[in-house]
Amino acid sequence: MTKFDICNIALVKLEDEPISSFGDGTEGGRLCAAVYESARETVLTAHAWSCAARRVSGLPQLSASPDHGYDAAYGLPRDCLKVTKVRSATGTRIRWRREGWLILCDGGASPRVTYTANIGAELMDVPVTNAVAMLVGSLIARRLTGSSTHERLMKDLYDAALADAKALDAVEGSVDVEDGGTWADVV
Repeated sequence: MTKFDICNIALVKLEDEPISSFGDGTEGGRLCAAVYESARETVLTAHAWSCAARRVSGLPQLSASPDHGYDAAYGLPRDCLKVTKVRSATGTRIRWRREGWLILCDGGASPRVTYTANIGAELMDVPVTNAVAMLVGSLIARRLTGSSTHERLMKDLYDAALADAKALDAVEGSVDVEDGGTWADVV
């Protein structure tokens, strides 16, 4: 699937003509070009999608003593949209915080980081692409159709598509079991 396929799902829902490129001279193409990247990134950061999950260790250490009480600062991969988990090099929980393109953390050696990558349409699962399409549709509906009813309908379709995608993604793996913590540790 391509970004144009995703936009065409939205355009067809809005009873508009499909596009073959963002520069095809149509209003639909122009509007899709204006919102697609933002819609894609919004959906990708809305959940820890399995299709966009990446794990990395051995991050470059950028500071051995950053400000604000952390042991070290490490640079994040450039495709990182959202950090979802940080563990020590041995896999135990550690204190951490994201600041810009850095992970500030305790724990000595370079941490293990799980993150949501900024992936393209060709790597997204079908339910995720559907959520992106419905969000694109909700963002362009009023301008394309002149109808607030179409805008509300597409927003409702987006909300449903996002919920469905999250539910389907949740069953594709087991829940992480924390390392000996208690419910009080979570709070």
